[in-house]
Amino acid sequence: MRKNIAIIASVEFELSLIGAHLGAELLGYHRPVKKDHIILYLSGPGMVNAAIAATRVIERFSPLLLISTGICGAYRGSGLNLGAIAIADTEIYGDTGVRKGMEFEDMRQLGLPVLKESSLNSRVKLVNSDIFNEIPIRGIYNKRILKHSEELGLRARTGRFVTVAGITGSPEEAHIMEMRWDAICENMEGAGVAHVALLNNIEFMEIRGVSNMAGERDKGRWNMRLAAENCQKVLCRFIDEADKDV
Repeated sequence: MRKNIAIIASVEFELSLIGAHLGAELLGYHRPVKKDHIILYLSGPGMVNAAIAATRVIERFSPLLLISTGICGAYRGSGLNLGAIAIADTEIYGDTGVRKGMEFEDMRQLGLPVLKESSLNSRVKLVNSDIFNEIPIRGIYNKRILKHSEELGLRARTGRFVTVAGITGSPEEAHIMEMRWDAICENMEGAGVAHVALLNNIEFMEIRGVSNMAGERDKGRWNMRLAAENCQKVLCRFIDEADKDV
């Protein structure tokens, strides 16, 4: 029997191409659609919605793999252009902590772990310590995503993702976040899904298409359609190949 794979995105255009590829109809927020062994779930935007989606899909479908997907804003130093593919090797709660003007105290400095080491199961446990802002990702399928991206002629790289409650509103703010976390892009959902996956002993992967440079608020310089389509094309290849052995 093929194992279930759940794909979570915040809004419909981030899953519509995959839905068409599978012949599945997308219904709306928090109304999962299952086609064979693939579950598509529209969570709505933000970490809370994403964490709720991950929890519900685990409880109902017991997937082998949780995938968080959608678009993202790339940091300038990432080398990623519009339409490129970003793949997470770490997810970070980027603004969880205390902001003091230009200074920031993260959860480690505050002594408040978001996950205690004792609560983590050994199969996907990657560290022997409490987890504060940074959630490690095993990334066992990341090389496949890089391969599929290359096959499609798309620039792609793995790196550290930042999840924020409010996206950066200027290049200066984006630069601060990039330097603080040594990250390649930012989004609003991934850490919530990664957190739930790790806590529940589920493999996790995050792949996003670059729609804009982080901090750029002129949407005339964005390309959300290209980012979402490229990302879904890669995931469609992954899904087709995963039928063999995931």
